[in-house]
Amino acid sequence: MNRDGIYRCFDVRPVLTRLFYPRCEGGGGPATGEYWPIPVADGVQLGCLWFDGGVQAPTILFFHGNGEIAADYADVGPLLNGRGISLLVAEYRGYGRSGGSPTVAAMMADARTVFEALEGRRAGRGEIMVMGRSLGSAPAVELARMLGWPRVSGLVLESGFARAKPLLRTLGVGEGELAKIDSPGLDNVDKIKAYPGPTLVIHGAQDHLVPVGDGQALYQASAAAHKDLLVVPRADHNSLFLYGLDAYLDAVERLVKASPLAR
Repeated sequence: MNRDGIYRCFDVRPVLTRLFYPRCEGGGGPATGEYWPIPVADGVQLGCLWFDGGVQAPTILFFHGNGEIAADYADVGPLLNGRGISLLVAEYRGYGRSGGSPTVAAMMADARTVFEALEGRRAGRGEIMVMGRSLGSAPAVELARMLGWPRVSGLVLESGFARAKPLLRTLGVGEGELAKIDSPGLDNVDKIKAYPGPTLVIHGAQDHLVPVGDGQALYQASAAAHKDLLVVPRADHNSLFLYGLDAYLDAVERLVKASPLAR
């Protein structure tokens, strides 16, 4: 089956209006980072934001949450740069400086396009890891599963969901629409079993949108020989930095250094 086909049942209005919350970038843009326009379709490009950690620094390709844009990570990029890690925050269609309209099929296909564009720019300049927050866990896991290790040298999931239907139910998608979804294409817990590279799962202990049990399930299902689970006490879906910024950054740095490619 064509990969787009397994996502077609998600690309209906009752699902898309609950799954995506695109917004434009306001003001003059972030003071840090460099925008990389990456073409993904005729007349459509994504406004990805690059934070350079050094010529040979490993890079994290980051997929954000459903209500965020690349500019929201203008403070995070320099923090990772300070630990010797480059960061590229990928946007979805319709978000920030990006054209088009978001769909699940486009999000998943565009992820590979962005990865390949990053590979082209970073050829011979350090390995590439993928990371996804909340909704962004879907394209991150898909890339890791599809491209494999060592091409994807590490995987980080932040507040990631295990299966799609419970998340959609929490977001307010009705049971009638859920019954029409006949594809497991967004079930991260199944896909992660195919990726053996270094893996880190980060989750808030008090996450009421994506329960911490999802993070624990992803960790348990991971096939990685080197894997780690960071559960941040008191943190909910949106307060990981408030309650665990240092632990978060430390865990990401440990994963980067644990990669055999970094040695």
